[in-house]
Amino acid sequence: MNNIAMISATLAWIGMIVIGTTISATYENRPGDQGYAPTFAVSKHDVEQAKVSKTKFHIIMFVHPKCPCSRASISELRNLMETFPSLKATVFFYKPATAKSGWEKTELWKTASAVENITPQIDIDGQKAKSYRVVTSGEVLLYDASERLVFSGGITGARGHVGDNLGEDTIEKILTKHFNTAGQKFSAPVFGCRIMKDGTQVCSAKSL
Repeated sequence: MNNIAMISATLAWIGMIVIGTTISATYENRPGDQGYAPTFAVSKHDVEQAKVSKTKFHIIMFVHPKCPCSRASISELRNLMETFPSLKATVFFYKPATAKSGWEKTELWKTASAVENITPQIDIDGQKAKSYRVVTSGEVLLYDASERLVFSGGITGARGHVGDNLGEDTIEKILTKHFNTAGQKFSAPVFGCRIMKDGTQVCSAKSL
């Protein structure tokens, strides 16, 4: 290979690396679609623990069990639960009605199940997610003891990344009374794959 050909090949290789890195960074920092969660809980049963919890709040999270982005979301939820031991959370895991038994029992389910005060629930065909108008895996809804929504959004700073982020920080401030939630609702971007699209499961590292 002559020098010109070698230089051209090297430049092409570098260009491919730059393009690949840019695409990856763009994807990681692109938030998912965020629905318009109802102002009041769809079912009292979903948030009834808020009335008996010392925090007076209850978290609902929606997850696609095969979403790679949601590992970070579950990890950050675990951090919140450890910081606020009396906080209760329900995690609804999407499952197609036609899926085999145990389809939803992935590592995400096992991780959530192992955390005290987190209750995993199966969400057949995403009916619960639909009722709360949630479309992106990892979205969190925080309801108070009056069943009113005070926060909606994600608790990671990017897809699949753990660490300081707006959503988790906002929830912490709500729980520690640094934010007055009277008549207010807070939000943050949610980073994750789509839970469903046209009734089919759409969740992979490349899903948008």
